[in-house]
Amino acid sequence: MKTILTIDFNIIMAPCIDLYNHLINEFDNLHDRIGSESLVWHGQAAMDIYSKLTNEIILDKFLEVDKDNIHFLHGQEDVLHFLDKNEDNHVYNIDFYSDTHEYNGTIDNRNWVTYGLNNGYIKNYEWIKALNSPIVEGVETPVTVEKAELTLLPNIDQIFIASSEEWILPQYMPLFDLWLMISRKILGKNVNMEDYYQLRGEY
Repeated sequence: MKTILTIDFNIIMAPCIDLYNHLINEFDNLHDRIGSESLVWHGQAAMDIYSKLTNEIILDKFLEVDKDNIHFLHGQEDVLHFLDKNEDNHVYNIDFYSDTHEYNGTIDNRNWVTYGLNNGYIKNYEWIKALNSPIVEGVETPVTVEKAELTLLPNIDQIFIASSEEWILPQYMPLFDLWLMISRKILGKNVNMEDYYQLRGEY
């Protein structure tokens, strides 16, 4: 069995993401709307979650995983490019949303887990949500990121961190850039965003 840890940076927006997530469906670029959406601009991030992920994942679990198996991505759906159907992949997903929407012919950050489960890329799935994440029927959520002992996650083989920048208010993106800078230091290599935008489609 291979154990995969995925983190969607959108979880730091837990206090307010449900206030503005509908804009993603209506407009191509949330950031283009920021100037006229004062409520959005003043949305608060969950700095307690950010600090916890920094301390328990970036500064701890990173040291236990082969540095070539740590990847920074734009969207979580790109994780599927790295998963082998021949492996029994157990995925822990730290995410505000479960990403188990119905697959409608296009893989995206809302349904990549559904596609992975239905097509053999993911054998077992555990969602580590925020305290105020929406309840999803059929998806067990025994633990929240606020209460989880993330350093105790067992034998992680690969780590994927998605910026999901279209879901993040722009004033908080430097926090993601800080993760990149810290990772370059502790991994001893040039860590960059891996761009798979041109590879989307059937896996």
